[in-house]
Amino acid sequence: MNAAGGAMLCLAYGLGLLLTGVSVQVWGISAGAIALPGLGLLAGAIAPRLWRTGPSATVWIIAGWVGLLAALYFQVRLPRPAETDISALLSNPDAAAEQTNLAVTVHGFIDTPPKQTRSGKLQLELVPFQVQQMDEANQPIRAAAVSGRLYVTLPLKLKTGLHPGQMLTVSGSLYRPKPASNPGGFDFRQYLAQRGMFAGLAGKTVDFPATEGRFREQWMWRRSLSSRLQQALWQVRQRIVRSQAAGLTVKAAPKKPKEPKEPDERPAALVSAMLLGKGAVDVPFDLRDSFANAGLAHALAASGFQVSLLIGILLSLTRSLPSQISFALSAAALLGYIGLTGLEPSVARAGVMGLAVLVAITLGRKVNPLHSLLLAATLLLLVNPIWIWFFSASAHRQGADDLRARFKALRSPLAPLKKGGTEPNHSRSPP
Repeated sequence: MNAAGGAMLCLAYGLGLLLTGVSVQVWGISAGAIALPGLGLLAGAIAPRLWRTGPSATVWIIAGWVGLLAALYFQVRLPRPAETDISALLSNPDAAAEQTNLAVTVHGFIDTPPKQTRSGKLQLELVPFQVQQMDEANQPIRAAAVSGRLYVTLPLKLKTGLHPGQMLTVSGSLYRPKPASNPGGFDFRQYLAQRGMFAGLAGKTVDFPATEGRFREQWMWRRSLSSRLQQALWQVRQRIVRSQAAGLTVKAAPKKPKEPKEPDERPAALVSAMLLGKGAVDVPFDLRDSFANAGLAHALAASGFQVSLLIGILLSLTRSLPSQISFALSAAALLGYIGLTGLEPSVARAGVMGLAVLVAITLGRKVNPLHSLLLAATLLLLVNPIWIWFFSASAHRQGADDLRARFKALRSPLAPLKKGGTEPNHSRSPP
């Protein structure tokens, strides 16, 4: 099979995943995905006669079945609540109807950095391991071991001291997320379900239980290692943000002449988001809306531009070292950067593509940036097919342009400097 055939299969896999968004279904499967094998058979009979240098008839037929299998794989990988999921408390068999709110105290581990919501609350994702139901007097009446993930909102004043990997106790009301109120509107329940969360918790108070007490058994070696890694990445990320805030924070003009000037942290948040992505930095919503209205929302997403810039700097710093050592140091730094950004789909795709570029440079071989982009996206979608709905088309297109335009410069990072000139115009794409 040639490169065109491999690209055809990758595209068929992505098309099958995209067709899962078609509302018309047959036996629980997208009607568009079911039609793919027939379309592949039809294309296999017609396309080779019109495109003689393209894929063979066999490849077209296989591609149709690959698209159907991709849709089936998507359905298999969709998160579903387990029997011990915390959302099961909202479907109590002893109750006459499904409960909408339930007073509980949940013990778990913080899995994502706390962020401010548009409504002025604090939002984080929690991995619960125990829940206690509370009576009307706010006294625990029943405790049970639970699993799954939980969407938690807290008052903004409780933000201090919260970080990923931390054990946390939250008391509040457990609820089931609401679906879309209008056809075609934002479906909050479906959004959380794709992330493995089937319940939310409107928290009121938090506590930090001791790890040596009754929850000591929860600190298994895997959880301990994961928590320490999450905390270390969070500390490095916060130090980067604070160092930029120290030099970029400006005094905003007071609303009244006698009032003191308040610090404006938006410039620091903007630069930090351009470096680490909005997934790792809490960017004010007015700043996000301004960039979105200007069509520059991709500038706040870590993608190919940051990865290509990082690889270029790393190759410049390690140019005097052996190629194997240069590759190891560059790959380690690239993986560390991906961890700092919070492993967003866009930067994960750019990271895989960047690793392919590093391998090509180390082996002295040429690489097709478009094929690398297609292969990187396919590998990530094989690992997690649900990411098909989290990929940002604009950020990915910008990242592909950045890596494609800078690939020649990455093979010889200092070539423009040695010639005493600047980079050619095609390598200066806007961030």
